Amino acid sequence: MFWKWYKDGEHIVAGEPFYEMIRNDLYGAGVLNVPQVLLGEEEPYGQRVEKTISHLPLERFFHVSGSLRDGIRTSISFKTRLRELTWRELRAFNEASRVFERAVELGDLTPELLQASLDAHGRVLALTEFNAMLPLQWYRDRLAALCEGREPIQMDSFSYSEIMPHRLLLRRGKLKLALTYLRCGGKLRSADYRHYIKHYSHFDIQTLPMLKDPQDEERQALQEVEQILSHASEADVREELASLRTRRYAAKARYDASMGRVVEYMHQNGEAWPAIRNFASALAMISLATTEEEYRHICQDRFWRALGAVIRALELPPSRVNCSSLVEALRQRPLLSLSYNLY
Repeated sequence: MFWKWYKDGEHIVAGEPFYEMIRNDLYGAGVLNVPQVLLGEEEPYGQRVEKTISHLPLERFFHVSGSLRDGIRTSISFKTRLRELTWRELRAFNEASRVFERAVELGDLTPELLQASLDAHGRVLALTEFNAMLPLQWYRDRLAALCEGREPIQMDSFSYSEIMPHRLLLRRGKLKLALTYLRCGGKLRSADYRHYIKHYSHFDIQTLPMLKDPQDEERQALQEVEQILSHASEADVREELASLRTRRYAAKARYDASMGRVVEYMHQNGEAWPAIRNFASALAMISLATTEEEYRHICQDRFWRALGAVIRALELPPSRVNCSSLVEALRQRPLLSLSYNLY
C-alpha cells in the first residue's frame, strides 16, 4: 500500500509522501483501517507519528499480514467473506463519492457531509492492502508444480479486472473526442469539452484532479486530440476503439482458460474437490485485487476532483490543508460565499 515499508526496532514504519497533505491523511487512515475493514478486528493497528508516517508494532503487523495471507491460502469461507466485504466497501464509497460530488455541484456541502465523505474514503483505502497481502510466491510455486510437464499457466492471466481499467476508459474518451472533432469539421464545442472533462479527463494523471481547475483542461484535451490525429486516420481511430473492447474480451477469455486448466490439472493429479476449489478461489483473489484497484480508482479520481473544487473555493493551499483543517475551514465560511466549479 505504501511506498516505504521498513523495520525500525519494534515497529514497521509505513509512509507515503504526497504533495497534498490531505492525501497523506487519507492514505494514512487507510492503512490504520486495515484490521477493522479486512479482518473485522477493533484492536488498533498502529498510530500516526508524523504527517506522512505511521508506526505499526511488529507483533500486530505480522498478525494482520499473516492472517490475511493464511486466509487466502487455506480458507474458502475467508475468501468468500473477503469478496463480499470488498464489493460492499467499494459500492459504499461509490455512493458516498456521488453524494459528495452532487453536494459540491449544488453548493449544499456541509461540514458533516464533508467529514463523512473523508471517513468513507479513508475506510475504502484499507482495500489497497490487497496487493501487499497476496501470497505471490505461493501462487508461483503452486502453479510451477502443477504445470510441470504440461502447458504452462501464466500468473498474470489472473490479473483480470471485472470492470474496464481507468486508463482504458481514458483512452476511449480521447478517441471518442477525436471522432467528434472530425465529425464537426476540425472543431470542438464547449459541450464536447465539458462531456470529456466530466467523464474522462480526471483519469489522466497529468490533470492532477485535486489540484487543477477543470476549466484549464480544454487546451490539454485539444492537444490530445491533435496528437492522436497527427498519426491516425478516422478509420484508425475507429479500429482502436473497437480493439479496446476486443482486448477486454480476450483478457476474460484468457482468465477463464487459465482457471479451467488449473481445475483440469488438479483433477488429473487426483486432488479432491475441496482442494481444487480452495486453490481456484485463491487465484480468483488476484482478479479481485485488480478489480478493486480499478473500481476504487474510478471513484477516487472523481472524489478528488470534487475535493479539489472545495479546496479552491475555500482558497486553501492544497499542499498544507489536511482533513481536519478543511472541515474546520468549511465550518467557518458561509456556504453561499463558495463558488464551486467541477467542469
